[in-house]
Amino acid sequence: MSIAIVYHLYKNSKTIEESLQSLLNQTDHDFELMLVNDGATRTVTQELKKFDLAKFKHVTYYKWNQNVGHSLSFNKAIQDTQATHIHYSGSNVIFDKNFVKNMNAVITKHKPDVISFNKVKNDGSVQIFTKNTLKMNLMLLPSMKDKIFKTSLLKDNNIYLDETAYLPLVFIYKILNAYKKWIIFDGVIAEFHQIKFYTYNLYDIFEQNDYLINNYRETKFWKSISDFIEFCMIIYIIDIFIPRIFNTYTDKSIRKQAIYKSQAWLDKNIPQWRKNKIMNSNKNTNPGLFNKFKKVKFSLFFFAKFIKQNKK
Repeated sequence: MSIAIVYHLYKNSKTIEESLQSLLNQTDHDFELMLVNDGATRTVTQELKKFDLAKFKHVTYYKWNQNVGHSLSFNKAIQDTQATHIHYSGSNVIFDKNFVKNMNAVITKHKPDVISFNKVKNDGSVQIFTKNTLKMNLMLLPSMKDKIFKTSLLKDNNIYLDETAYLPLVFIYKILNAYKKWIIFDGVIAEFHQIKFYTYNLYDIFEQNDYLINNYRETKFWKSISDFIEFCMIIYIIDIFIPRIFNTYTDKSIRKQAIYKSQAWLDKNIPQWRKNKIMNSNKNTNPGLFNKFKKVKFSLFFFAKFIKQNKK
């Protein structure tokens, strides 16, 4: 079996029916569904009861009596699955009917360590990256949701998520250091619905950045891709942390504190962060990263304006 889909259940009930139905409707049913009931709410549990899980060819069901978090759930699945590759997902994802078919085909043909998917061209073509041909591409950014990982790569290199905090960038950094073949599949084969709440401490983002700097900044590999790693840390703060603070809290003092914390951290740890080479890349050389940078610049303008308007 090629793919295990780890399906995390906690609070989101809005799209669970459509999401699970999209897995039932796969044109290729050769995958393992690892359902993790992570202390899910009653509403989510009731939605789950609508489905006859026996319809899935291979299903494993975990039920935790309390919420233990994404990290422990994913780590347990890594240890237990017999599938060659593993994908972490949840009820906010609607899968294209050919998701498993396409990913199984890529795995069979290319035997990759990592697959990234769900971006721009949507023509089903693939790009192959190795250590020698590594290009800093938007598809390599530190998201768990748009990637499939080779199980043996994770186990053999002891790559697991930290169970005391949510540190996905640390996880991705370790994979960047260990992988041999990374495939980018150019196709929109999963639709991600935004979640309005976050089940981890948003300030973990600073903890993960500190962890990376303290443990890896002086290593040879870090120095070879320092612009990219620092770009990822900048993105996590400006494009993820602050927007989520604004989405979660309406209190102006909390928002101001988050913005001041962000600027202070960046100025201290990446003093030249505004001049990051990737963040200032030409739109003709990497349009994906260029567009991401435009979004970051807009965010910076908005947050600076917010502080100016709310000075005491």
